[in-house]
Order: sequence, then C-alpha cells, then structure tokens
Amino acid sequence: MWYCNRQWRLLLLSFVGLFLGACSVKPPVAVDYNVEPLWQQRLAALERLAVWSFDGRIAVRDGRQAWNAKISWAQRDVSYDILIAAPFGQGAARLSGQPGRALIDVSGRAPLVAEDPGALLSEQLGWAVPVAALQYWLTGRPDPQASAALSWDELGRVIQLDQSGWTVTYKRYDEGEHTPGGVSLPTKIELVKRDLRIKIVVDQWHVGPDE
Repeated sequence: MWYCNRQWRLLLLSFVGLFLGACSVKPPVAVDYNVEPLWQQRLAALERLAVWSFDGRIAVRDGRQAWNAKISWAQRDVSYDILIAAPFGQGAARLSGQPGRALIDVSGRAPLVAEDPGALLSEQLGWAVPVAALQYWLTGRPDPQASAALSWDELGRVIQLDQSGWTVTYKRYDEGEHTPGGVSLPTKIELVKRDLRIKIVVDQWHVGPDE
C-alpha cells in the first residue's frame, strides 16, 4: 500500500469534498446592486458548459497532516471521470460515474460500485460527502439542488459560497480564454468543512466536445 490507510482515505476526500491561474479575486465584500445582472449572465453561460475537463493539483489537510497529488477531472453532461495520482507513481484512484451508478478503483484494491457516489464514499470513508455538488462548484456556481449563500466580486464572479456545510472560496480566475464568450473559470479554489481543508489549483482548463 503506497499510503497508510488513514492517509489514503483523507486523500480520497479531496475529490469529493469535493486548483494557479491569472486573475486575482478580492475577499468577500458588500455587493453592489449592479452585480446581480452580471452574475445572472455568468450563470447562464456556465450552465451551457456541458463538456469540460481540467488538469491540476490538489492539497488536502486535516489539521494535523497534509498530502499533495495531481488531479484530472473530465465532465461530460452528467457523467464524470476523476483521476487522482500521488507523486512519483506511488499509486492512483479513479472515481467515475453518472446518476444511479458510481465506481471507485483504488490502486491495490478491488473496484467498488454503488448506486450513488455518496453511498459509495460513505462506505469507504465513513461519512457522506456532496459528490454531486462538486461539478458545479468547480466551475464557479452553486449546486442548483440546494440553497446557498453567495458573495460576488465586481464582475459578478462568485468569490465565496456556503452550501451543504462547506465553504468554497475562489481565490483566482482565468481570463476566460478557454470558454465560448470568454467566461472566466476558477483556477484556484479552497474548500473547507470543519477541520478538512482542500486546495485545488487548475493548471489547464479544456472546454468543448473535442477536449
């Protein structure tokens, strides 16, 4: 086993919990009333991004220990394929699925399948995590299935959202060079729930059916 059991279990949390770019984001501030239309325009554009992927890095800290790994996430409509790999070829885990079916394949273990990723990860990790929300959080919007508290910057980009017990902070966005219409995407994200802290840095976004 390339990690002790506790280390690997915490590392798995990183991609269900669940990224360095160009544009800095200010801390949460009072939002001018003119920002709401900008946010609605952004949201409509983000909702049209059905196919996307990214390559990046992830750091996981539980208050006592920390781990780093590479992460690749591919999203096609409602289907996802997430690969997380430890440095120097020390092992990898893949989480893939779609509504109604999820599979985890961890180095050195038999693959496990469940009807939904939350149940599967609860079995593996001992507690449930908002897997379905991550595909929305990663692109800079809240999960539409749950209520959320949002803060925006002057361009209508989300800089912090609180949802399902998690606080998601967007530290940086790109210049929108990867999306139709120039919609900027997050390149540095921090997710926090109690003593679990996950940082994701996106090195490269890919958007569209050819990616």
